[in-house]
Amino acid sequence: MKKLFPRALLYKEWKNARWALITITLFMVLTGPFEAAQQLGSIKKIVTGNEIMVARRFAYWFKEFLYEGGGYFAWLFILTIGLTLLLFYQDRQETTVSLVSSMPFTRKQAYSAKWLMGVGVLTGAFLINGLLLTGFYFANSNWMFSTPYGAIPICTALHLTFTVAIFSFLLFVQCVMGHAVAAAVVGPIASLVPMFVVTGLQEIICYFWQLSYDNNLLQWFDRLGNALTWPYLVEIAYALNAAGIHYPFYDNLPRRFFILITITVIFTLLGCRAYRESAVEKSGQLLMFPFLEPVLIYGFALCLSLLLVLFFGISYSHDNKLIANVLLFVGFGGGWLIARQVVAYFRP
Repeated sequence: MKKLFPRALLYKEWKNARWALITITLFMVLTGPFEAAQQLGSIKKIVTGNEIMVARRFAYWFKEFLYEGGGYFAWLFILTIGLTLLLFYQDRQETTVSLVSSMPFTRKQAYSAKWLMGVGVLTGAFLINGLLLTGFYFANSNWMFSTPYGAIPICTALHLTFTVAIFSFLLFVQCVMGHAVAAAVVGPIASLVPMFVVTGLQEIICYFWQLSYDNNLLQWFDRLGNALTWPYLVEIAYALNAAGIHYPFYDNLPRRFFILITITVIFTLLGCRAYRESAVEKSGQLLMFPFLEPVLIYGFALCLSLLLVLFFGISYSHDNKLIANVLLFVGFGGGWLIARQVVAYFRP
């Protein structure tokens, strides 16, 4: 274990990530047990003595609370971005780069320590939250009604796996970029680009060819867009029980876990390879690998052209397809120039 993860290396990453552990744990406790206690307090105030009415109306209140994230995932996403930034920010500084490169650690060991520390921080926060929710559940078991205890471990495991997959992807983006803050901005955007491109193409095809939304091609785009959307992997379904009450549940759990674990493995391996092969002296530059420059430039150009067409061409052109075509080409050309200038600015 010491050979794989030297103690000094783990301590270095712990110093970088400890504030993330405190922040993420505090966030999860406030949005978990604390928020659940407030909701239960509100339910108790509503109680009028009609136990049948209460049990029917709030039969699955705790399960709905666990499964219906709301803005929970958005904030968790932001905190995970902060975690990856903390793990890489100092390493991209010139003084730290020279210090770390002089230490007897391999690049693989350095990357493994970052990934392990990040996953450890997330796992620790989720475990603390899960234990507190367990205590809350059994302390208020009479008010759990139709919600089984199994909802807590299922929810905790799925949300943790989901967050680890996001963390692995964002860590990979940090590995291929030489500027930590830029990677913290590009990473979240890159995670949404596939869904945005597919959805944008769907709208543009529908607009130019006047297709109805029940068209097979558009339906295929719709399914593809859902498959490329992160929240789709933790989307809940609803079913009707024998008493006629709707309750939330996660369908196809094995498939969800398989997809999330596959994403984690792929981007962990890609990140490890990118970190091993990246040149230390390129720290501070926008990209660690020159072959990624066209990807960034043309990807930004495509997204900007789709954005202009969707927001201005389709919405305000009043069925004038010429305006949409002009915006498509102007957006692509303008995006290409802007991205090219940004990449050139960060070159040495």
